[in-house]
Amino acid sequence: MTQKRQILLTDLAFHTRTGQPTSSFARAEEKAVKANKLQGRIYGHLPKPDPKDIDRKNHTIRFQINLPPDLLEQVKRGEVELVMPKEGLPIYAGPDTQDHIKSMNRKERRKFLHKHPTRTWKPGE
Repeated sequence: MTQKRQILLTDLAFHTRTGQPTSSFARAEEKAVKANKLQGRIYGHLPKPDPKDIDRKNHTIRFQINLPPDLLEQVKRGEVELVMPKEGLPIYAGPDTQDHIKSMNRKERRKFLHKHPTRTWKPGE
């Protein structure tokens, strides 16, 4: 029996710009190996959250990450295992998201947060 390949998830970063989602994990992996890196990145879009996945009391939201189709197939076949750090998976606002929020004036930020009550922002972070 062959051992499962493990992919360690290091972090999630949310961006305001919309890019092309990663269509092939194998290609992203090949690109990282070619660049002599031990880590790589994949990109995707978050689906709109279901209202039942929003816990306003605890200020949490549950969401799914859309994996590239070839990686999803490998996980389903049991060839690959996605591993999260024991201390949890850090989630960051990407630099473009931070710049976008910082560029808003106070009224725009308040309107942005009121329109999207699941989002939070602390100036200076």
